[in-house]
Amino acid sequence: MKALMVQGTSSHAGKTILVAALCRILSDMGYRVTPFKSQNMSLNSYVTDGGEIAYAEAVQAWAAREEPRVDMNPILLKPKGEGISQVIVHGKPYKDLNVRDYYDFAEKEGIKAVKESYERLSKEYDLCIIEGAGSPAEINIRHDISNMRIARMADAPVILIADIERGGVFASIIGTIDLLGEESRRVAGTVINKFRGDPSLLDPGIEYLEKRTGIPNLGVIPYVRIDVPVEDSVSIDQLVSYGGVVDVAVIRLPYVSVFTDIEPLLMEEGVGVRWVSRCEELGSPDLVIIPGSKNTIHDMAFLNQSGIADRIRDLAADGIGIIGICGGYQMLGDEIIDYGIEGGPEERRVEGLGLLRLKTEFKRYNKIVRRVRAKISDRGGMLRGGEVTGYEIHMGVTGGDEEVAFMADCPLGHVNREGNVIGTYIHGVFDETSFRGSVLDHLFEIKGALPSEHPDLNRFREEGFKKLAEVMRKHLDLDRVLEILGVG
Repeated sequence: MKALMVQGTSSHAGKTILVAALCRILSDMGYRVTPFKSQNMSLNSYVTDGGEIAYAEAVQAWAAREEPRVDMNPILLKPKGEGISQVIVHGKPYKDLNVRDYYDFAEKEGIKAVKESYERLSKEYDLCIIEGAGSPAEINIRHDISNMRIARMADAPVILIADIERGGVFASIIGTIDLLGEESRRVAGTVINKFRGDPSLLDPGIEYLEKRTGIPNLGVIPYVRIDVPVEDSVSIDQLVSYGGVVDVAVIRLPYVSVFTDIEPLLMEEGVGVRWVSRCEELGSPDLVIIPGSKNTIHDMAFLNQSGIADRIRDLAADGIGIIGICGGYQMLGDEIIDYGIEGGPEERRVEGLGLLRLKTEFKRYNKIVRRVRAKISDRGGMLRGGEVTGYEIHMGVTGGDEEVAFMADCPLGHVNREGNVIGTYIHGVFDETSFRGSVLDHLFEIKGALPSEHPDLNRFREEGFKKLAEVMRKHLDLDRVLEILGVG
């Protein structure tokens, strides 16, 4: 299996998108290609048949026309606060570790897990496009298991991408290459990303860059809005749509996770989606969504302290729709009890929103990670029957005395007596039109407006991948990229 690695001069330089684009281009050429990221830190995850991986690698797999699998992201770090992260290895929870303990793990069990995954992929795929993490030139973590160490393991040449929107693009590229020292020999090309304006203005800088480093520039990628799912919380600001008949307010929790659950709503005509982090921003929306959380206790405390909790209670009493997903579902109940499992070593109890007669308890370090298909209640209002496919990723057990809204082999969500408050453990609940359509149709009817046709998410994503590939074909020296990869 031949490999190419994409590294960045910083976080959010464009590594994830470039890997996705190359996966789609190579798939279009007839190659069977896999993405790979040895270690990712993200609260945005996806569940495959084998376990949990970062959502970014799932997106890259879809771009490659492959089903996501745990070997594409053997190690996932999910921050929990106070320097602690839950470590996911080969899709399964391993331990909660602090930074120093994680470094010890990475040098032993971690690199072993990475090699095992890469070797399995190498037996099935023609090509591998590897994504680095952060910057490869961080002096304090030079021996990480994310960047040049992985390039050496895979014997992969490196493309270095930099974000010009942040300023100092030439300094960041040259500084990164200088700090890499001997390892800079693996860098076979550079890419400048997110440029606005006439690219010929960069010609003097690119000429100096190539002369100074001896490394060719492979292209200048323009700043374009492409409908490809994004990766982590820094990108939440992209998940908005302004105006519209229906106003959807999504609570921006401090420990928000799997926020891509909101993405399908952005496709809908007549629907405005906005994120809210302060009580005064909430206003009078038509629908409030409380998304997933990696630390439900802390985020519930945030809702109470910020005044958002009281405002949500008032909106619910006025009949406004409230939907909670995973951690948001847990917050809709009367009480959350953590016996030192999710939010820290001490037992903690916190009052929930009290909108559903439910209680959630975190009793064991036992994470439910699985794909599910559930039947939707046909009680009317926002629930009009059908089925939905998605996945569970959560600790804690929720139970109580409310009507079931989603049923698989067990209840996966509940609804209040009035029908305007719904909670579910199902991530991806808006992906299919069955639930998304019934919720929005109900809201449009309340507003006295006619609902539009509800787009298909898979078709929407495919259009995004197609556009992404077209942009890269136009602005990248693709022949040179293929030559670097060894397939030109």
